[in-house]
Amino acid sequence: MLVSDYGPLIFVLFGGPLKSYSVLTELTRNPRETRRSYEKNWFIFSPTPSSSYIHYELTSSQRTFAKLIGNGFTTTNLTDPNEISCLVDATPEEIALNRYMANATWHQATPALKLILCTRSNNSCISETPDTVFVAAIHRKHKNVLDLSIRYERYFVMWAATSPFSMLAISQHPILFANETTTGWTTDESWDDVPEALSEGRGFWAKLTYTTTIAYAWNREDEDIKDKGVGFLDDEIILSVGVDDHDQVYGRVLVSELLQCLRICPGLL
Repeated sequence: MLVSDYGPLIFVLFGGPLKSYSVLTELTRNPRETRRSYEKNWFIFSPTPSSSYIHYELTSSQRTFAKLIGNGFTTTNLTDPNEISCLVDATPEEIALNRYMANATWHQATPALKLILCTRSNNSCISETPDTVFVAAIHRKHKNVLDLSIRYERYFVMWAATSPFSMLAISQHPILFANETTTGWTTDESWDDVPEALSEGRGFWAKLTYTTTIAYAWNREDEDIKDKGVGFLDDEIILSVGVDDHDQVYGRVLVSELLQCLRICPGLL
């Protein structure tokens, strides 16, 4: 559903540098028969200032993205047909231990950020044209027998910033932030390194938490605003975390800390 812009936003949306989509534009998915009655959580990634792609879905069975060709229209799916899925569903053994549920599903969660695999302070690395990737957060959603959400597991994924934009890696384990107690985990699992957690009853603090967006903590007034979505390993990211569908909190974290424990995708080694 398309909605009208909030009045004061017009001054923001139409000011500043040239925009590819300066007016409200409906994005499409092609061919028509691949469209669903209800879709959400698409995100855009832009390898160059003149090219952008829509990433529609990323699951254990398929990955779908297409190139924007103007006015919201897109190509068909451009995923490499030989790409092996990087996402893995829970095994029967894990389900039997009640650690994971058989009906868990994967969902895209945040925008994509371009990441240069150097530290901003390392001039020699930057001068050698370092590798560049995209990163984003995704969720594995667990539901109960009533189909209600009981836990969102947070993972970070990485894919190449050059064609064919192959998936490169994913977090080995779900990521919890400091002082985050989320539903679906026991106190021991959430606070295994904090002995006082059990005596304080921190398990009762649990809320349903999920990541809604990420952005670089951009404060470099001397640089071009078009680079707000590009960062280095020693830059900070601002993350917004939803709490029980009615609250939201924000945090800052180094990009490198989110990418310290990754599993390489199949077929790359």
